Amino acid sequence: MTNAGLTIRPSASAWRPTRHGSVEARRALGLPAGELIMSGHQAECWHAGILAKRLVLPKGRGAWVVVDQDTNDALGVAYPGPGPTRALWRMGTEAAEVPTASLGAVRAGKAPGDATPASAAAGLRDLKRAMEAHEGAPTLAEQVSRAVESLVVERVEGTERMPLVFATALAGTSRFGELVDRMRREPEACVRAYNAAAAAHPRARLRALAVAGGRVELPLWRLTAGAARSPVYADELRAGDVAGLAPRALLMTGLLRLDLCDLFVHGLGGEVYDPAMEQWLANWLGGSTKLAPTAMVTATLRLPFDVPVVTPEEIDRARWLAHRATHDPSRIGDSGWASERDAALAQVRGATGRAEKRLAYLAMRGVVERYRAARGAALAELAARGEEAARHRARAQVVHDRTWPWVLHRGEALQDLARRAREAG
Repeated sequence: MTNAGLTIRPSASAWRPTRHGSVEARRALGLPAGELIMSGHQAECWHAGILAKRLVLPKGRGAWVVVDQDTNDALGVAYPGPGPTRALWRMGTEAAEVPTASLGAVRAGKAPGDATPASAAAGLRDLKRAMEAHEGAPTLAEQVSRAVESLVVERVEGTERMPLVFATALAGTSRFGELVDRMRREPEACVRAYNAAAAAHPRARLRALAVAGGRVELPLWRLTAGAARSPVYADELRAGDVAGLAPRALLMTGLLRLDLCDLFVHGLGGEVYDPAMEQWLANWLGGSTKLAPTAMVTATLRLPFDVPVVTPEEIDRARWLAHRATHDPSRIGDSGWASERDAALAQVRGATGRAEKRLAYLAMRGVVERYRAARGAALAELAARGEEAARHRARAQVVHDRTWPWVLHRGEALQDLARRAREAG
């Protein structure tokens, strides 16, 4: 279903949460025992498409997963500056390629004062204030995710605080320990099934796990405070020892759908890669493995810039037409030259032998050159339009961008998105 920028697949009325989760696993993570619908994302100030996933989670029956084993840029906040142009506010410094779970909280720097429109400037100030309120968090992932969650509750009427589940905490569940032990005992079978699933779903862009030199790479990360995450190999594992381990993406969503939720809400990316997880677990653990069902939710909101600009598609069209018209008279509606050019092209295609083909090609080139000379003014006008469109490209990319952090949007736009999300549910 698509409704003014909100997309839900399948329609929420067709969602069928399936109760099969583990009471023990939920208890270990402080989650309620009743029906539970989950979604999640990395620790960052996400765009409105991700906010839509958060808003469809039902009150008292939802939980948000923070993918804190990832190395995303949690402190870089894109915003539109004067022009408008694309700018970046770095709330603090962080070590590159270090998971947000392995970094400490920061003191956010001063929010930029040149953001546009006004709602964007206000949103950056709100984000700084929320980050300051959570400076005591034990990790950067917790600081950022709790700051963003507090702003969702503050700025979107009718929302309530949602339980946060940190992906690294999944290592504390018994299912994680069982699967890691099985990987240790049968690494080749695990990775063979994983790599086959990755190859069967190329759109997911999953890297195959390495099997070389007698070593087998597993779908796990080893995390150390302040350091880059490192791959885990089967020969490094000891029975019952999961200290410092965290699941990679497919194992993480597998754990969530095996034991924790009754339905999982993906975005566009998860909708693409999760079928690979389903195939992997079915082939490794057996076809009878039961997983919670999934849905997909996303949305598009754009900031209200008061500048005239064409769309990126219109820019591409103008550039293409300017180029194409120099070869094809039909693009400027000249049927006479188009007929002569098509006849010459037919002669090229029907020619036999190298000499005949060359003569026919030269004849066609002569037609095109005469056409260009005769219709030079019209072609020059199209070229000028294409060049003018190209000058608007950078601005168009700013104005039509759907990935600005959701806190930059006006309150009315956020309320409208929330209303439509609730009505859809």
